[in-house]
Amino acid sequence: MPGSARLRDCEVLQKITSRQAEEKRLYGAICAAPAVTLLPWGLLKRKQVTIAFSL
Repeated sequence: MPGSARLRDCEVLQKITSRQAEEKRLYGAICAAPAVTLLPWGLLKRKQVTIAFSL
């Protein structure tokens, strides 16, 4: 998932998304990004998450 990995490695995006979480504001991701990006940043801890995929 090269797109999600690029998002994960973007420090600016991580700062913006982490600030959203700290301020208890909404944030989200689609496709593989929740697992590849938000999970390593620690933004899915103690959260109710919905993931949809198709085979």
